[in-house]
Amino acid sequence: MATMTERESTLPRLLHGLDARAVRELSPYLQSERYERGQMILIEGDSPAALYFVQEGLVRLVQVSAEGRVFVLDHVGPGECLNLSSALEAGPLAYSAEAVVDTRALTLTHNRLAEVLRANPGLYRAFAAQLAHDLGVLSRIVRELALHPVSARLARFLLEQAERPQPHTRWTQESIAASIGSVRDVVGRTLRGFIEEGLLRKVGGQMVIANHAELERIARGE
Repeated sequence: MATMTERESTLPRLLHGLDARAVRELSPYLQSERYERGQMILIEGDSPAALYFVQEGLVRLVQVSAEGRVFVLDHVGPGECLNLSSALEAGPLAYSAEAVVDTRALTLTHNRLAEVLRANPGLYRAFAAQLAHDLGVLSRIVRELALHPVSARLARFLLEQAERPQPHTRWTQESIAASIGSVRDVVGRTLRGFIEEGLLRKVGGQMVIANHAELERIARGE
């Protein structure tokens, strides 16, 4: 397979299986859209006319209950797609997509996507792998909510965040609750309990893990 040019290397990861000719033919049909921080890119229940890829920035996938409670399903970064399953079946979205920071997204219409797949059947493997990944994310969420208490989910969240680079936005009790499937009051009480037990401490307005081993024990549900 021919080596991609610098322009072609910006192609979303799902489409990296295309040969150089297919990339050249497809590139003009990838339309770039800009979204400001906090702007909704896709709305739950809609049937978008295109497949969306994050080019720059960060997007969170959320579901909102009838009472307005927000639950974060996943975060999607550059090169990743937002709505593969709904794009393939031309069906409604099961979640909304919101720009966490100023974001640029590439779109590929349903008709063009169908043409690409017909001409490049090898891409089905990449699409299947992406769908399997998405299913794994949803399975993990279901398992977390069904089998683990808030204390374990919160401990796991804190440990994961401690290993990541500086986040794009400041975490609040409300946003943490949305990420672990809880509510603000419960997260607040659990955080205070962790502080009283010496697992966390506040340093310069930030929360710092003080007892890593004990927090890991709680995260494991022990």
